[in-house]
Amino acid sequence: MDLLSNRALALLPLLLAGALGLAVAQGSGRTASGATAATQTAPGSATTAVTKPALVFDASTPVTFETRGDEHSLARTVIIKNETDKEQTGELSVRLVDRTGAHVEAAITAVPSDLRFSAYDMRPVSLRVSLVRASGQAAEDLPPGEGWITLKTKGQSGAGTLRAFKVLKPLPAELQSSVIFGALALAVILIVLEYLSFAKLKLSNRMGTPEWSKSWASKATVGAAFLTTVMSLVGDQTSLMHKTGYIVTAALLTAVAALAPIAYAVTQRPVVLDGGAIEHQGFVFTLLAASVLSLWAAFGQLALLIFALEELAGFQVLSEPTAWLFQGLVVALAIALILYSANAIGQLLAAEPPPVEPESKPPAEQDLTTKAKRPPSKPEWRPI
Repeated sequence: MDLLSNRALALLPLLLAGALGLAVAQGSGRTASGATAATQTAPGSATTAVTKPALVFDASTPVTFETRGDEHSLARTVIIKNETDKEQTGELSVRLVDRTGAHVEAAITAVPSDLRFSAYDMRPVSLRVSLVRASGQAAEDLPPGEGWITLKTKGQSGAGTLRAFKVLKPLPAELQSSVIFGALALAVILIVLEYLSFAKLKLSNRMGTPEWSKSWASKATVGAAFLTTVMSLVGDQTSLMHKTGYIVTAALLTAVAALAPIAYAVTQRPVVLDGGAIEHQGFVFTLLAASVLSLWAAFGQLALLIFALEELAGFQVLSEPTAWLFQGLVVALAIALILYSANAIGQLLAAEPPPVEPESKPPAEQDLTTKAKRPPSKPEWRPI
């Protein structure tokens, strides 16, 4: 028994080695058959390989078009290359999706229209995108959105070469001019009416020192910071004005508000008061100019906030009822600003001018006390 067990133990390594060799042989057989199968399917896969496009764009950055889809809109130039040694003729197509995800029927036109390229040719092509419309239908503006342009060689199969594009509001924006000049006109009309209705002071009368820290209208310009923050959270496809137009207009109106103290300070002069104190006094006309600048900035910022809330509703950042609620609050704030400014300026202009004492003696006979008499201090006034 011991002899048999010793022989069995001696044969065990041989049996294990044989089993391992058989497993390796079977595995290599399967691999060979799999490789054969792959080799057999290789010709089929080669027949479905995508052919390299003959005509390509030289860049992949998105092209920007204007929402004005007519002959007056700006054409965008792209560079197209023929990467073959044969003449190629290209054709373009376009797909546009608005910011809600809806497909828009649009067409693209190129100059030159034949898009014929000689071997290894490369040249600029001007493109315009417009809405597809029925015969006799008036031209319409493109909706803000984005999509892609497809460039193919005539007769080519496959996807072709793609170039992304965006449709944005044009710069400069018409709404920008309306906001700026409309706010300025409202401010000027309000100040002129107040002066004609209540003024008992001449434009050349002196005014005291303004308390700029208490200016109420200038605080309304904090809307610029809010507007810049909001516009950074939404996309470029704004529907009322170009996104850059909002930010630039808000910055300009903030600068106008900062000019109001300067407009008054330019004409301030040091005046020695009764008692020897020195006060820097301005004039009524610079008071009115500073008030116009403050109101201009405030009205403009409030108008921008109304339009910005409309954009947020379009991007579905705010629901329409919420946007309407805040737009109503902004309108109420604008009305309150008109009433407040009318009351404040009316009180200033309705102040009685200082009485002019008639001279009882000729100038040559006036004593030194009369000549040395100094004006009293002017009351401080709160800017709008």
